[in-house]
Amino acid sequence: GTFEKDITWGDRNFEIDGEYNAKFDVLVARLGFTYDIFDKEAWTLGFTMGVHMSEMTAAIATPTSINNRAIYDDEATASTGGIFPLPNFGLSYRHMITQNWMFSSRLDLFFLEVDDLAGELLSGEVAVRYFFGEKTRWGVGAGYKVFSLDMSFDRSDWNGGANIAYHGPKVFTSVSW
Repeated sequence: GTFEKDITWGDRNFEIDGEYNAKFDVLVARLGFTYDIFDKEAWTLGFTMGVHMSEMTAAIATPTSINNRAIYDDEATASTGGIFPLPNFGLSYRHMITQNWMFSSRLDLFFLEVDDLAGELLSGEVAVRYFFGEKTRWGVGAGYKVFSLDMSFDRSDWNGGANIAYHGPKVFTSVSW
């Protein structure tokens, strides 16, 4: 790729007319717990709390050629320096359509600004699940997921951020207790 302007990254300078290879790696994991505020025979409404954990790494490299083959070396890398936890809160709604079929929905939100870190999270989904048997909580499902995470850092080793968003269908297995 090429740049629209010169970039200084750490002690490296990447000029506008150079050829570079760039990469951006993101890890996002979620751990959550739901407490059912209303637990009726056919439906529940719950309060959810949890944490989305994110880590980002970005790198730019300059290509060199060995035997007419491009090899990227002299890589300049920046990382968040570990996992950036973003707590979240939300609501969930589940409705048993039959003994084996369930409709579920969830919406999680959170905003945080502490010292040199800031983040916003929106995560939601709707799904239909099928449970195997009357008493089991093992199931399979399909649904639609929306996710948006906006993080920024203003530190000596990472000054920047990322806005990550995706949406689309999903299939899954589930167990609940």
